[in-house]
Amino acid sequence: MRYKVVLTAAVAASICLGGPAAAQKKGATRPAGAAATAKAAPKPPVVAPAIDMERVAAAAGLDAMTRARVAPHIALMNQQLIQMRELTAGARKDAPKADQDRMHKDLGAHYGTFQQHWNEARALVPPGKQTAFDAAIKVEMSGGRRVGNPHSTLPATHPKVNPHTGKPVK
Repeated sequence: MRYKVVLTAAVAASICLGGPAAAQKKGATRPAGAAATAKAAPKPPVVAPAIDMERVAAAAGLDAMTRARVAPHIALMNQQLIQMRELTAGARKDAPKADQDRMHKDLGAHYGTFQQHWNEARALVPPGKQTAFDAAIKVEMSGGRRVGNPHSTLPATHPKVNPHTGKPVK
């Protein structure tokens, strides 16, 4: 009974939206005059993982003065991340070699600027907190996920499991 209701609703929707033949066509259907008036849709904005200054400052233990000095560099690093993401958003594996070379050159320039601001921000951080600062930047760039092997931080008391049987190994 339930399937009949779903099938009836689907047939009724297809008839209302474009006639019985529209239900059999593959792809999206448009009204007849829409092809002439349709323009290229604007590209959606590129979403790049933003480096959140507050989370970086909290993870690295930065004071307010250091946070204020580092913040402009973090903002510029975010701009470079967005520009690099925009460049790679339209990348194709089968692009001509000249296009690939140009993209790599542009990406290299953006990455160089990104690295320059990272180094300048790192120089403003006290030496004892630079390692924590770098780790916080890497976590932020990865979208909040830890980078690396999660099994490398397991305690020695963690039980070992045989991958074939699933039983604990002694």
